[in-house]
Amino acid sequence: MGMAVYVTYVAMVLAAIRASTRLHEGLISKMLRLPMSFFDTTPLGRIVNRFSSDMFSVDELTPWNFINIFMCGMSVVGTIIVIATTTPIFLAVVPPLVIVYLFTQQYYIRSSRSLKRIDSVSKSPIYQHFSETLAGVTTIRALAANERFIKDNAEKTNLSTNAYFSWVIANRWLQIRLEALGSIVVLAAALFAVLGRNTLSAANAGLALSYALSVTQDITWLVRSYCDLNVSIITLLSLYQDEQCFQ
Repeated sequence: MGMAVYVTYVAMVLAAIRASTRLHEGLISKMLRLPMSFFDTTPLGRIVNRFSSDMFSVDELTPWNFINIFMCGMSVVGTIIVIATTTPIFLAVVPPLVIVYLFTQQYYIRSSRSLKRIDSVSKSPIYQHFSETLAGVTTIRALAANERFIKDNAEKTNLSTNAYFSWVIANRWLQIRLEALGSIVVLAAALFAVLGRNTLSAANAGLALSYALSVTQDITWLVRSYCDLNVSIITLLSLYQDEQCFQ
């Protein structure tokens, strides 16, 4: 419990707040010193997107993903040790499963990065169009162009929603694969418990099976949190690159 509190404090207070403060102050400091030519060539929606959704990713998603990786990782390691203590032959299944998990994870990350980038970029036109609509709402009403602007906003929103939906579908693809691999862990633990019924007590067999059932969810969250953390780091790097471009 003390370790969990310490990790939460380090990730949420020392790391997250300091990183978010430094990024935000760096961005706002550089942006306020930019020449007017920058604002003439850069859409306002792109700037608003950097200070809203991307900063939210750094503030909220990255720290919690780090905490989930640590907690679930410790739980998975402890569960494997308990199962291996009761049924040592279970260790023969661990290396192939780790290889399959790593392959699935890398396959998902390559596509998830691109989909997350598209989702982030597709939000900028919505912010840009909305700000322009608010600035010229009097002219829009005078020219009776309400329906055209509503239609344009709906089209941009649909494009952004499609990008987000594609990312969610990829996330569901990963979830199905991870659940299937978790079922293999439970099957292996149950099979080895049955094969060792002559030397394994009922208490140890029940202990191994109960831990195998719980480790499935922990492994799923571990892999998903690592993938989400990887995508969040890409967002953080894009923020850093934008800060460098603002210089």
